[in-house]
Amino acid sequence: MANGEYLHMYTDGSVIDHAWAGCSFVYLEHGNIWQGTSIALGRLPDITMAELHGIDAALFFALNCHEETPVERVDIYTDCKRAVQLIASYKLDGTECVLGKGIVASIEVLESNGIAVSIVWIKGHSDIAGNDEADRLAVMGARESIHRAQQELSGKASQTG
Repeated sequence: MANGEYLHMYTDGSVIDHAWAGCSFVYLEHGNIWQGTSIALGRLPDITMAELHGIDAALFFALNCHEETPVERVDIYTDCKRAVQLIASYKLDGTECVLGKGIVASIEVLESNGIAVSIVWIKGHSDIAGNDEADRLAVMGARESIHRAQQELSGKASQTG
């Protein structure tokens, strides 16, 4: 899972039709096989929130895997500069955003266990394999959000019909 003692993860968020969101994170397994998770988020107000959910999911994974496979460092790469800026501001001003507080708390737990954490902005859509895979999975999550909403609507329609 980790490259030596480092866990390199890529995250992404996607929003379709200005409403339906998904996110993802990916990492390399055994140095050459991408592993990851696609998450359907339902309706979200904007892409930055989807991106933050992806970072949160990656941190949750890192928190749970470091006991099985100890790592010294977790590097999370995102193509959302705004998400990186918001996380930095959450750390500085204690903003009351629940998601932001959760991200900061996860970082603090990892760091208190001697694991360095960095969240780094990378340019999107620039042929970075991990970012491309995270993007693909985030879009899948957003499509799953639409699919679930359609199923829910068709279920309600059949109950009233």
